[in-house]
Amino acid sequence: MPWANHTDDMNMNTYGAQQTPNNAGVNPKLDEDKNGFNPYIQGIGAAKDLGNLYLGFQSLNLGKKQFKQNRNAFNTNLANQSRLINNQMEERKRVSLLQGGGYGGQEGQTKLATDLESYLAPRRVSGAPI
Repeated sequence: MPWANHTDDMNMNTYGAQQTPNNAGVNPKLDEDKNGFNPYIQGIGAAKDLGNLYLGFQSLNLGKKQFKQNRNAFNTNLANQSRLINNQMEERKRVSLLQGGGYGGQEGQTKLATDLESYLAPRRVSGAPI
């Protein structure tokens, strides 16, 4: 096919067929006016922008809900961990004090509670929500 290599001819494609302009058959009412404004294309763009705006607000609301849920889960975990640490610290100090002796009877129990509280008060983990 000798005509198959004529790709530099602007009106012919690689198979030798006549090319048509890109806008052939398009309704002339849809063409741009002399200032380059096409109301149909502008309307489609505006509708797309409104759709994106709506989806953006939906995503923002979803993000807010997700943040609240994550914050609640974090605060719950923080409270549980602080309670666990405080209980472990109290048990270790209680064992340590009881092994030292001197906490027998009613007065000893009161002294044990006082000594425990004086030790634990500055060392407690708060676990307050953020």
